[in-house]
Amino acid sequence: MKVKIGPRMLAILWCCIAMLSLTLLPLLTSPAAAAPQSVTLTLTSSTPSNLTAYNYLLELTASAPINGSITLYWSINGYGSYYNVTQITNGHLIRVFGAQSSGNWTLWYVWPGDDQYAQSQSNYVWLDGNPGNSSPSYGSNTTLYVASAVVAVIVIIALVYLFMRSRGTKK
Repeated sequence: MKVKIGPRMLAILWCCIAMLSLTLLPLLTSPAAAAPQSVTLTLTSSTPSNLTAYNYLLELTASAPINGSITLYWSINGYGSYYNVTQITNGHLIRVFGAQSSGNWTLWYVWPGDDQYAQSQSNYVWLDGNPGNSSPSYGSNTTLYVASAVVAVIVIIALVYLFMRSRGTKK
């Protein structure tokens, strides 16, 4: 069995081969990009005598000389996810943090990563907040529970209705 390839089919094949080679050639000739290096973030807190009550000195040390934006996250009593973006220089950052509301504060830093160093998260530190101030208010999960219960009741009523209706038509 002979397969005859006409000039039109030959031109189409030639275009396909050219497109494939243009697409694959850069992948074959360019060197693989180096994977970003890992970096470890270590967060510590202290209460120097020159700071007022419920103000803490936070010190972040990176295992590499990272520079740029880094985010401090915190929650109070396990609720909320608050953050503040700040700058880290040469892998080191020191700042004063005021835990001015009552409660147990959990803090940690997140480095977003860059071309040279991979994304990383620090360890957690826990701080006591000022019991003299009222706790901030947080949304509750009660609304979610009530809405879920209403939906469940509606689904059960619909299923019972369909079941009773199907039984009534099979007389």
